Amino acid sequence: MSLTLNRLQEERKQWRKDHPFGFYAKPVRDSKTGVVDLKKWDCGVPGKENTIWAGGLFKLDVTFPDEYPTKPPKCKFVPPLFHPNVYPSGTVCLSILNEEEGWKPAITIKSILIGIQDLLNDPNPDSPAQADAYNLFKKDKPAYEKKIRNVVKENPAPHPDVQKFKPTALRMAKAARHRGPDWSGNFIGNKTILAHERLSIVGVGSGAQPLVNEDGSIALAVNGEIYNHRILRKQLKEPYNYKTNSDCEVIIPLYMKYGTEAPQYLDGMFSWVLFDKTQDRTVAARDPVGITSFFLGRSSETPGAVYFASELKCLHPVCDVIIAFPPGHVYDSQTNSMTRYFDPTWWDPMRVPSTPVDYKLIRKTLERSVLKRLMAEVPYGVLLSGGLDSSLTASIAQRESLRQRALMQNRGNGYKTPDYSEKLVGIDDDNELSTVTFLPQLHSFSIGLPNAPDTKAAIEVADFLGTKHHAFTFTVDDGLDALSDVIYHLESYDVTTVRASTPMYLLSRKIKAMGVKMVLSGEGSDEIFGGYLYFHAAPNKEEFHKETVRRVKFLHTSDCLRANKSTSAWGLEARVPFLDKQFLEVAMNIDPQEKMITKDRIEKYILRKAFDTTDEPDVKPYLPDKILWRQKEQFSDGVGYGWIDALKEQAEINVTDEMMKTPKPEWGDDIPDSKEAYWYRTIFDQHFPPYCASTVVRWTPTWSKQTDPSGRAITTHVAKYEGKD
Repeated sequence: MSLTLNRLQEERKQWRKDHPFGFYAKPVRDSKTGVVDLKKWDCGVPGKENTIWAGGLFKLDVTFPDEYPTKPPKCKFVPPLFHPNVYPSGTVCLSILNEEEGWKPAITIKSILIGIQDLLNDPNPDSPAQADAYNLFKKDKPAYEKKIRNVVKENPAPHPDVQKFKPTALRMAKAARHRGPDWSGNFIGNKTILAHERLSIVGVGSGAQPLVNEDGSIALAVNGEIYNHRILRKQLKEPYNYKTNSDCEVIIPLYMKYGTEAPQYLDGMFSWVLFDKTQDRTVAARDPVGITSFFLGRSSETPGAVYFASELKCLHPVCDVIIAFPPGHVYDSQTNSMTRYFDPTWWDPMRVPSTPVDYKLIRKTLERSVLKRLMAEVPYGVLLSGGLDSSLTASIAQRESLRQRALMQNRGNGYKTPDYSEKLVGIDDDNELSTVTFLPQLHSFSIGLPNAPDTKAAIEVADFLGTKHHAFTFTVDDGLDALSDVIYHLESYDVTTVRASTPMYLLSRKIKAMGVKMVLSGEGSDEIFGGYLYFHAAPNKEEFHKETVRRVKFLHTSDCLRANKSTSAWGLEARVPFLDKQFLEVAMNIDPQEKMITKDRIEKYILRKAFDTTDEPDVKPYLPDKILWRQKEQFSDGVGYGWIDALKEQAEINVTDEMMKTPKPEWGDDIPDSKEAYWYRTIFDQHFPPYCASTVVRWTPTWSKQTDPSGRAITTHVAKYEGKD
């Protein structure tokens, strides 16, 4: 075999092994003889995202001379492309394809095609090849861009036939039915299909999805809750005929007025996809912090299509490229790009705030946040670990529960209650909560191994608050038996996340079996206030603040992921008051010196102080002092120290020293640093293809030499529990 054919065989092998998304390149096969001609390749170059060429796929014939790789191939667009650097015949004018200029024998087919893609949006004015395109590009940019958009429409990237794809779409949606077991729905318009699995909490009788406007031109599929929907309905002056009592329907008129700016006005947790049939436009958005899970996928077989789903397991049977949809972003199919809409004052970690702490404001804002999240038409409860964050959440919720009960009792005594006739649940402009869920007693839930630290504390808090508490226990074997299912639902192999999620997963099953559909949970506080024990080691307030910003930004990869997927696995919804937009704005703008941990100040001191009513004799205490000032426990530690020990012991059995020395090649640089991590990764690989691992982020403490992320491994925790601190 000649040098040319040897090289082309190797090129073909490398392309099959690894090639950029959306491109294709393969030798031409004779239709009659079936013989492959390695010197003639059929290629396709996609328009680059976020450019005027996005959405197009442009066919290219590549012919290799006998002297290849000494001489370059000839690349020709078929049909000829309107472009300043493409000859009327379709031949590409590019320096790396010119033997006299930039060609080098080491240049690969992959490099050539990427170079041509770059040339599409960045023409070389010094090498004009097509007079009409060149003159328009130089003299009238708007007209040139309009022409290119038409070229893209004439050369669209492949897209599946939506009617033929429908059964596949429904199977993809079914993979997430555990999240929404109450009803299934779908909508087809143009080349788009929306499929939805519903968990009904608000608008129970009328809010089946996808939601559609009156003339059927806009359809919407949502996972989440919009807490300010009643307020938005009043504020939107344009007439809109609401068809349901769903909190999510307000997104449609909001989009009609503000377009892709609509997410800025939402107060809630959400992942949604909206289809505008008139504009043939798809818009998708995720809440500011990423409380609800959301993914975007693409398929190299149909690069003209974009796929969205709440979970990886829905996408990987079809998509070979999947990313976590970034929180606080909106996607627009018209530009095939994402834009960050969430831009709070605290976003830049280098901007260190100097606002003095206002304890009353912290309390007031968190109370309002909890109030918003009691919007429901179904039974709800609170997760109560006995730690500070869940205990405060439970305390505030119980206060509101007692207030609502008092309002009901006063109805017969001439007391005028708020007007609930509109049958819309949620808060209004006056912070008044409309609800149709009146519980005789607020239910709280905890789980742990027998005699776990959290269980004891949770019972003490529940007794103090007067909640109906359910203290569940699990055995080590229960947890180990569930581990594979936990990793399947989590779609993560991060050690901290798996450890903490397993008890939460087991607890969620117990809660759902009792008929409860929604719970409040305390995630987010440790990131906001620097509550993790490793924050003791922060060198200064600047680094302390920088780390809190980083932690909040990555909550969607850890605690939010855990809270969302551990509960959703059983059709239970977790709401997290600490991650309210307004509360974040207040708490993240406090001078970080106030959050620093010292000998005189325990972690999260200012949050504890905000709810310390010692100097307020007329205010009923929120929590017992013993709980209000209890030191932080990692959730996986608090459910019982035997849990982590058992996981490590089991990892020792499942992973040998030899296995640690020879990690799987497909893991690349993502090498597990412990047997426990190795074990979780192998379980993950049983459920998901290797490319799904790119969505996983590991949780590790900063300023600590410990590789074990458990709070128990942090020095201050050891000192505390050994009586040395």
